[in-house]
Amino acid sequence: MKTKPTPKKHAPWLVNAEHMAAHHPDTFTVPSGRANLQPGDFAKVCAHGERFWVEITKAKHGVYVGTVANILVVPENAGMAFGHVIEFGPCNVFAVLRYNDPVDN
Repeated sequence: MKTKPTPKKHAPWLVNAEHMAAHHPDTFTVPSGRANLQPGDFAKVCAHGERFWVEITKAKHGVYVGTVANILVVPENAGMAFGHVIEFGPCNVFAVLRYNDPVDN
């Protein structure tokens, strides 16, 4: 039995990382390279005070589509869960984990 893919959700409720870094530079930074992520990379985003990872599946014209890559615990994020597909932009990215980054042992 095939399961239908989760519909893509545009995520206007995601926190703007650039805005947070400008207003709280001692607490928030934005990573370089957030504007050129590729499928397989991970971006950390934030919604309702909860930061979580999203695996990029598509990147085109400054818009990313990806799947939520961890379990969310904040009740306000109840409409979203592991595996849900969301759409966001570079301004929402707080951290980056690239597919080809070396792993420290």
